[in-house]
Amino acid sequence: MLTTPKPILDAVKEFPELAPLARTTVRLHPRRAHDGTADATKMGGTFLWPLNEPWPAYDESRVDRFVQQLLGDGVIDDGGRIPQGTSIPFAPILQLRAEDVQEMPFPDGADLFQLLWFPYSLEILEGTSYPDSSLEHRIYWRDSKKVGPHRAANPEMVERHQGHFANSCRLQPERVVEYPNSQDLDPKLRRRIDRWKAVKTIDHEGGWNVTVEIGGKAVKSFEYHFDSPIDFYNWECSVCPSTKVGGYVFWVQDKKVPACSCGRAMTHLLTVADGEWDGGTFRRWQPIEEKKKGSGVDWDKIGSPPDLGNFGSFYLFVCTHCRGFPTHAVTAR
Repeated sequence: MLTTPKPILDAVKEFPELAPLARTTVRLHPRRAHDGTADATKMGGTFLWPLNEPWPAYDESRVDRFVQQLLGDGVIDDGGRIPQGTSIPFAPILQLRAEDVQEMPFPDGADLFQLLWFPYSLEILEGTSYPDSSLEHRIYWRDSKKVGPHRAANPEMVERHQGHFANSCRLQPERVVEYPNSQDLDPKLRRRIDRWKAVKTIDHEGGWNVTVEIGGKAVKSFEYHFDSPIDFYNWECSVCPSTKVGGYVFWVQDKKVPACSCGRAMTHLLTVADGEWDGGTFRRWQPIEEKKKGSGVDWDKIGSPPDLGNFGSFYLFVCTHCRGFPTHAVTAR
């Protein structure tokens, strides 16, 4: 199992107003592994899929023109071109069992959640509005006991340039307590946090090293650190930036919480992120067990979530008040 380290400083002790704002998120910690049983909690791999139920797919004509140029037109050849009319299956991304992620809400009669998305960008026709999510997806809530005969394997994926696929991963759910990002706090509390004196006393490892070159020669090196008190709070004490279930949303770009057709604001169900930490957040969010390995970390195994490129993260929201638990996705862009 993987363990998230505690923050260096206790924000709640310093700012008690944060205590009632605490939420628990379930970090999923996807790591590459051989595929397990079809009904297991996993990222990628073989999903539990009824034998008589069609797998969702589009043909290549739905793919964005720019991506289609990369994929290629005409007959398939040594260049890996996709023939016209080829059926392109949706990619399996996340399968979660209710018993493994008990914090996740499930509709009555369901115990298995499945997320699939189309791995290529779909063309946005002129005159139509840009969708909230650039990744067209499908959600399935199933009763695993009623699936009956099921597929032995997923359909063969059409994997070419710029596709967003998930490696086969084992998940290691871990419960972590989060607090809101500073932008969602009361302005007075935010200003107090930005004057947090204790932050200035800690060793600010990390940051960026910049060497200035003059005439092709390195003449001076500067080290930039971004641990202002408010940065420290956001990166180490607030929202978990990983693939996870529930909790607060780690917005990569603009915040956009969708509304359900019933008029209610939807609730964050899960995030699929393309990483677990970066140069600003590694100190808090890199698991202890992997931090101990130092340069011996197998980055190929850690880089297991889908490569989302400019998207950064895929956010899925749900309305638990409406029948069937309708969902709505937002991608950072």
